[in-house]
Amino acid sequence: MRPVYSPPVLPVGDLWDQAGRYLLVTGSDNPGAAAAAGGPRGILQNAAFFHELRERPALGGGRLSLFSRYDGRTRVLGWVSPSRPMPPLKPPPADFGGRPLKFVSFEHEPTTLYLDGTPTGRLAGVDPYVARFAARLYNFTLLFSEPSDGLRWGDNGFGYWTGLVGDMVQRRAHFGMANLFITEPRSQIIDFSRPYDFEQACFVVWQPPPLPRWLALLRPFSISDWALVGAMLIISVLTVLALSRAAAPRESPLFSQPGFVALYNIGGLVGVSHASLPRATSGQIFMGFWRFCALTLVIIYSDNLIANLTVPPSPAPLDTKQDLALSGVTVSGYGSMFGELLNASTNYWDCQLALKYEPTYDIHAALRRAYDHKGTYIVNSMSLAYLIRKYYTTVSGEPLLRIMRQCFGSFMVGIALPRRSFLTPLLNAAVSRLTEAGLMQHWSRSALRAVGRQLAVGEESPDQPARDAEGRLSRLGLEALQGPFLLLMMGWAAALLSLVAEIAVKRCRRRVSRTG
Repeated sequence: MRPVYSPPVLPVGDLWDQAGRYLLVTGSDNPGAAAAAGGPRGILQNAAFFHELRERPALGGGRLSLFSRYDGRTRVLGWVSPSRPMPPLKPPPADFGGRPLKFVSFEHEPTTLYLDGTPTGRLAGVDPYVARFAARLYNFTLLFSEPSDGLRWGDNGFGYWTGLVGDMVQRRAHFGMANLFITEPRSQIIDFSRPYDFEQACFVVWQPPPLPRWLALLRPFSISDWALVGAMLIISVLTVLALSRAAAPRESPLFSQPGFVALYNIGGLVGVSHASLPRATSGQIFMGFWRFCALTLVIIYSDNLIANLTVPPSPAPLDTKQDLALSGVTVSGYGSMFGELLNASTNYWDCQLALKYEPTYDIHAALRRAYDHKGTYIVNSMSLAYLIRKYYTTVSGEPLLRIMRQCFGSFMVGIALPRRSFLTPLLNAAVSRLTEAGLMQHWSRSALRAVGRQLAVGEESPDQPARDAEGRLSRLGLEALQGPFLLLMMGWAAALLSLVAEIAVKRCRRRVSRTG
């Protein structure tokens, strides 16, 4: 194998132990000739896991024989220690000379995107950007690969780890990234770099449908406001009647009739002017203040009425874990991880949600269930915002799904590595540099802007519901004006009932007069 590094030595630990005993791996153009000459010999079947260096005779003689299985574990067949101790070589070299390193990930919007639809094409998203940043920083070549078993993050449900985590456990790759949460079970079997992001694990729920349009006439005021307006109207009628009787006979007899006074005060509320005015000074003063109060109420009511007719409000959505648990819907998440975390929580409502947890491996089907009011889906908030923006947002920008206000918890996101990988301190330094530079926020916003550009050219998903071309913000049509029409119909019905009652009363009086 051809040497690729100018430094003379490089520590490679037993089972990649960067904190324990070091092995010296030396390279040669002809390993057989080097072995015949009595020099160190390396048998490296998985060369990507090892780094060769030129021989350094000053370290003393010695024989070293190495064997590497595909999973990257090393077994020392035999060696003779050099004449003097190995020098401490920390930190590891920062230049890999273009050597390829295997990077495992998969398409997970928006952190990893396949721009060409295939894993062999162009990659975009936060995770590929972080990997490329480290590759440029340390001069190595990325060999992208999906998890070997075709799964995603991986579970431990069958006695062994699968997916990306399983590849790290079996040392099938140098590192992996897929917005991977740092959890205690995972930290016990693999290593993580310093966190490069912090995410909230949140629930996606349906957007409640707007309230009926005919309620728009009542929504500008609350129930207590309507009760106060009604009480003010009654008190105003009684006050006008009392003032008119006190000013009799100088006051107009019309203001002594309760029906006329009631309609007169209602007319002030709805902005109808009257030709008749109180003659007494006390009545005029009171009606002036009543008209000013009514004008203020009319302006407030009119402004709120227009807003409610144009954009009808929605009822209170599910915002807490208690609301979600009491709704009775199922909770879905990718794999079993979130179910285990919910069950291990000390929060009562988390445990109740764990009883309704169902693992799923179809994200779009889970989102569709949330849209149909049949379930919810838990994942990191950035992914939910991206998926809602791309698949469940109308042309006018109205979301059809929403992220619940109370989330499950906060998680750190890190780079996954095999246990005791000597790459860990290097990637820690790379993560520190990119987070201090604010690149994570920049890359996250770039992913959301990218989906906006995709929607601008008309890209759609077959799993998304039909998008409303207008949204709820539209011109006022018959649907928006059903409240006034309903009020008019109620007036017609009340007038008809009053007419029937008057006719019935007149007939009864005639019969009584005839019999009398």
